[in-house]
Amino acid sequence: MYYGLSPDVYLAEVDGDIVLLDARANAYFCLPRVHTRGVKAALLGNHRFRPSADLLDELEAAGLFGLIDTPADAPPVESRARRDLFRLPGARARLTPWRAWLLVRAAVRTRLRLCLFRPRRWLAVVARRNAHGREDDGECLLALARLARDIQPFAPAMSSCLPSSLFLLDLLQRHGLRARWVFGVRTYPFEAHCWVEHDDIVLNDSLEHVRWFTPIVAV
Repeated sequence: MYYGLSPDVYLAEVDGDIVLLDARANAYFCLPRVHTRGVKAALLGNHRFRPSADLLDELEAAGLFGLIDTPADAPPVESRARRDLFRLPGARARLTPWRAWLLVRAAVRTRLRLCLFRPRRWLAVVARRNAHGREDDGECLLALARLARDIQPFAPAMSSCLPSSLFLLDLLQRHGLRARWVFGVRTYPFEAHCWVEHDDIVLNDSLEHVRWFTPIVAV
């Protein structure tokens, strides 16, 4: 047994502050830098004995830290984004009756997932489907992302970051394609955000916007 971050809890360091995402509860916790001395090492160190650091009692009471069965591997998450879809010329996928059905289906499934499940389930589903997807058909993937982007004015419920990402990922995965889903955070003021990437391309946001955020988890 080891002491460390609880399963389904993710950590990012933002200019000295520590942000934790509890994917089980869909909750974020921000620890200001004045209180974080030794906390990051305690959370990520996989200690055989319980370390001593400020706030660990509170974090353990919140279920964010405690005994775990195996050492946790939590390397820093990085965004690969260097470009975005808005600045890339290219064709949009044709809106066939079959694709129209897939778009409607993706929208319905997205609303159900948002209502019924928490981030832990969303991340697990995307990771499982990505394991069977392919990345080799980049032109098809970008064309489908353009189609999803262009129909969003007609589906305003899909316009914010979380439904937009789930919607796009569902559409891509129904075509046997995979992409990377990134969650990011910032502080002062605190804000959480997510987006979808393929290689170094942001598919459903601008590069300038996502650069404001430090990634905390990606699948």
